[in-house]
Amino acid sequence: MKQTSVIFFSILVFLLALILFQTIFWAFGIVLIFLITPALLGFFWNFYRSSLFWVVLKPAFKLLLPAALAISFYSLIFLPIEFYITEISLKTPKLPSFVGISILLSLILLLTLVKWQGVFKTRSSYFTLFFFLFVSTLFYLGYRKEKLAREYLPKIYKLSPQWGVQGQIIKIEGVNFGPTFKPGTVGVDGEEMPIKFWSEKLVIAEQPIPKNFGKVDIHIIRNDGVISNGMRFQIRDPNELEN
Repeated sequence: MKQTSVIFFSILVFLLALILFQTIFWAFGIVLIFLITPALLGFFWNFYRSSLFWVVLKPAFKLLLPAALAISFYSLIFLPIEFYITEISLKTPKLPSFVGISILLSLILLLTLVKWQGVFKTRSSYFTLFFFLFVSTLFYLGYRKEKLAREYLPKIYKLSPQWGVQGQIIKIEGVNFGPTFKPGTVGVDGEEMPIKFWSEKLVIAEQPIPKNFGKVDIHIIRNDGVISNGMRFQIRDPNELEN
């Protein structure tokens, strides 16, 4: 590639990366990868058949490539599932750490069984590999951006009990409710519940005299005004319980 072409495409890559990531740091990083990648591909293409090359790099290559691919598959498959469970459906604050580690190690072990020297016989196979790694990296960066945007929001994971009458004590479990010395409020059906206890992960409130009976949403309103997800709660008529 001629020098003028390299400069032209480098500028295009820089502008595209700047638009995508909105930071000069990431834009320069992408340009650096763009400039280094052809040299690395040329090196592998010219010397991968050399016996000395494989004696030195074959052990590292056998472990490095499966690890990189395992991380890519992990980013494209496991992380979206984990994000849905913890941030969208709010089943749990986080999955046990051994789950992700076990899946990642299993992927690495599985991919080490593949004979990669036989797979990468053409230059196009190397371009496919780098493209796959590049796409998975972009996906991971997008995941991290969304994860960080939601990570510190107040979230309700559990109500106990899930129904109540006047004077009922209700435990609200979750994360990021705010410190004890800066309590927020608990909103239900346009009213506020009297607070008995407040902490980062647990709020204990009392069901006030209701305006109406039926199913409503309970929200945690943090001290800074940020509102949590709504958790379904049923306000029951005490007369129904007597019957």
